[in-house]
Amino acid sequence: MLIVFQTSFKKILLVLNTIGFNDIKAGGRALVLEETHNVKLLYKEHRKIFDAIKQNDPEEAGKAMTSHILNVKRIYKQNLKP
Repeated sequence: MLIVFQTSFKKILLVLNTIGFNDIKAGGRALVLEETHNVKLLYKEHRKIFDAIKQNDPEEAGKAMTSHILNVKRIYKQNLKP
């Protein structure tokens, strides 16, 4: 499981740098979790990541994490107030 985590973590760092995740400022988490349907969706995404790691599937874990990060960024941008 450690190898899956290490492989997935390297992919996560690459994705974070690629998509500019640093754009999400302090307080961004609260913005993303503001709506109940987002909380439910994000829980399902976390579960998918966890299950892939538990099944020793680094490819699926990386895909699930990439999808999750992009989704969080999308939700964040939608909830920004001008």
